[in-house]
Amino acid sequence: MRKTIFMKENLILSAVHDLEYDDLAPFLESLRATGSQAKVHFFVARVSKKSLRKFESLGITLHPISYFSIRTRPPLMFFWPLWRRLLATGDFESKCQLAKRVFHLMGLRFIVYYEFLKNRSDSFDKILMTDCRDVYFQRDPFAEDLGPGVHCFLEAASQTLESSWRNREMLVDAFGPEVLAEMGNAPVSCAGATLGDSKSILIYLKAMIETLFLGRRMQSGNDQGVHNYLVHKQLASLCHLHDNYSSLVFTAGCEGSDNITLNEQDEIIRADGKPYAILHQYDRHREIARKLLAKLEAVGPVS
Repeated sequence: MRKTIFMKENLILSAVHDLEYDDLAPFLESLRATGSQAKVHFFVARVSKKSLRKFESLGITLHPISYFSIRTRPPLMFFWPLWRRLLATGDFESKCQLAKRVFHLMGLRFIVYYEFLKNRSDSFDKILMTDCRDVYFQRDPFAEDLGPGVHCFLEAASQTLESSWRNREMLVDAFGPEVLAEMGNAPVSCAGATLGDSKSILIYLKAMIETLFLGRRMQSGNDQGVHNYLVHKQLASLCHLHDNYSSLVFTAGCEGSDNITLNEQDEIIRADGKPYAILHQYDRHREIARKLLAKLEAVGPVS
């Protein structure tokens, strides 16, 4: 009898809050144009029924989540010192249930991803956790095998955790000025796109959640402060850092236009001349975004 070989699927996870289909059309239409067969799962809150139906018609799996916020922050987060004390004790699963009511969306997403994956890790090969509103795909994000572990992607080489005011703020909020003094010269890794094998991603997610529990302050998500602490220190042996000029992901937000090169097909290319698979924060450069979106208009919308 011939043995059936089960091929594991690649998976893309993203959190969608207060966004509609039109906001995410560049993400979805550019991914479709790459020919990627990856499964897409959205964790959704405050999305219209019309957009939800559209997502489902495209084969996207939806996971409704509960998230109430005022000026983007959940009201209970303002009492963070109390919750921090409660989250310092008890079992991990119970603390996750409490944190889902308290965390900013940028922290909450790690909990819902972990809960989804914890009993399904054998179902998937590679997993990409990514932002969605400002992401554009030029190639299948899984076409290049980066190997085992968690793959994290650096932002502009001109930035450090100390020199970037937002990253400095999140690191101090999470750990205090002592950790900033220790890590301030480290490059900035973006938490908006992280890729890895399923078992490594689970390790990363649990460490993210456990460290978020202990955050010194939580004025916002603190997620990137915790992410950088883990990838540079606690999980350094598991995480592989890739610069902004030679790997899968290009984070454009803090790059000057002089550092962005397009080929004849209006694709943003790496130092070796190959197109990046994933563009993050591409919309910060208006003229480049116009060219990228024009290519999608020429292909036509996802049907």
